Amino acid sequence: MYGKVVGVGRVVEGTSKKTGNPYHGQTIHMLCEKREVEGHAAREQFVNFLDMDKPPLFKLGDTVFMDFDEKGYLLSLEIVPPEK
Repeated sequence: MYGKVVGVGRVVEGTSKKTGNPYHGQTIHMLCEKREVEGHAAREQFVNFLDMDKPPLFKLGDTVFMDFDEKGYLLSLEIVPPEK
């Protein structure tokens, strides 16, 4: 799924009170295409940096490509370079 970054949350780090698992990541807000929606749909996605070798640096206006598994968990994320 492709999306355009329109908002970037602060980087958070800690341990989940519910599961005890560590987290370190950032929430991004983006606009993407969605079936049966005229225009764009808004989506919020938490990106866990612990699952990545090198955390991405998100900027407003970036285009991102995200791949999800069948349960909706983020498998991969790539910042698409701007067209020249």
